[in-house]
Amino acid sequence: MAEPRVLITGVCGMVGSHMAHRLVAEGASVVGTYTKPTTDISALPPGLTLLEMDICYPQHVAEVVERTRPDRVFHLAAQSYPTVSWERAQETLDTNVLGTANLFEAIRALRRRSPGYDPVVVSACSSAQYGESLLHAGGPVAEDAAQLPLHPYGVSKAATDLLTWQYWKSDAIRGIRARIFNTSGPRKKGDVISDFARRVAALPAEGGALRVGNLASRRAFLHVADLISALLLLAECGAPGEAYNISGEEVVSVGELLPMFEATSGKRITPDSDAALLRPTDEPVIAGDNARLRAATGWAPRHAVSDIVRDVYAHEAGAAAQLSSTKDTTTMAYPTAPAKHDRLKELLPASIYGLRTEAHLGLIAPWFFHSLSVPGDIAEIGCFRGTMSLKFAWALRELGLDRQKTVYAFDTFEGFQINDPAGGALGIGAYSDNDNAFDHLTRWSHVLPLKPIKGDATQTWRELKNPMSFVWLDLDMDVLMA
Repeated sequence: MAEPRVLITGVCGMVGSHMAHRLVAEGASVVGTYTKPTTDISALPPGLTLLEMDICYPQHVAEVVERTRPDRVFHLAAQSYPTVSWERAQETLDTNVLGTANLFEAIRALRRRSPGYDPVVVSACSSAQYGESLLHAGGPVAEDAAQLPLHPYGVSKAATDLLTWQYWKSDAIRGIRARIFNTSGPRKKGDVISDFARRVAALPAEGGALRVGNLASRRAFLHVADLISALLLLAECGAPGEAYNISGEEVVSVGELLPMFEATSGKRITPDSDAALLRPTDEPVIAGDNARLRAATGWAPRHAVSDIVRDVYAHEAGAAAQLSSTKDTTTMAYPTAPAKHDRLKELLPASIYGLRTEAHLGLIAPWFFHSLSVPGDIAEIGCFRGTMSLKFAWALRELGLDRQKTVYAFDTFEGFQINDPAGGALGIGAYSDNDNAFDHLTRWSHVLPLKPIKGDATQTWRELKNPMSFVWLDLDMDVLMA
């Protein structure tokens, strides 16, 4: 029997990238789509067919479904950050709700033209759908608990869940609702395990203070490899229209992670409470009841929480080691440094590296890496209509520095000049955004350490919270080379 044709939407997210590796290794024919990657495209397996597709555009989605005609669809594409959903509620709903409708509409249209076409769609839903029900569950929550989401992201995932149900009932599209609980693994960004791993990796060999928030919260953490196994089994054995929790089963407090990190890193950790890391509301316990999933598929998690800590720390420690090999704490000369150009290029996927200014990356790379060795954030002011800001922010994230440094991208400056090689700052000229760079960078800012600022940098850059370690302006090369 031929291997199924598989479509993974959002393949450049953490879960999608791991799923692609698993399926390609098993010999499946896999197509993955992406719009705003949150992992390095170069880390995806060679056997994967990669297509750019914006889930928000119905025609684009229809073209991909028609072209690929997948037997199995793993719908992972989403705006997946709850905190971002408060600031970008409309974008979150457009992507997660209308995007899901676009996918099912594309499949429905193809089924009308080709009645024998009958794919399985596994929709990535979320424990965030349960919301307030988690506050009162007193233990692992089951699928029949009320969906009472507490933020726009949770609302969007409840809608994703219900759309999957609706298209099964109205059009017999075999949709399966996978309600995913706290999951982590290598390449994860923005959860407590990956944040701890990044901070521990940055500590000296003997250890030190670690910034922490609420250590009392209890979570049933799930290894991404176990999640992938559950999703694949649901595609084979899940009942159409049904909802399934996918949760870890070892419940630990956030504080219990610290000795696990000490064991895997060999460093002594002293927790340092930081009020900025405390949330206004924080569920005391998040855990799901897997009984329905176990009965349908025979699935069981194979990884302990300590395994997750070990694997995520190994990934982040590797990134920290790469950073250490590229740091240069001496003052650099301005001319091109090919090794640093190549290192910066390695950190960027082709879709980012090739944006308009490839020829100048070699000139800027030495200054970028010098900025990593001095305190402060990075200011990039109008250089080539914002594409350098995007590249620097992407590189910071890949180096695991997205929690330590931010790229501030200004859209305007007038008569601004600074030339301080020892401080890593350089710039000259005048610039005003007439190419929609601000709007473009704003769309990226929810997944990268990037803060676009609309205003004159001459007046505002020195007023930011941290001193700038690096400034690069839209400049005249001849002036600087002289």
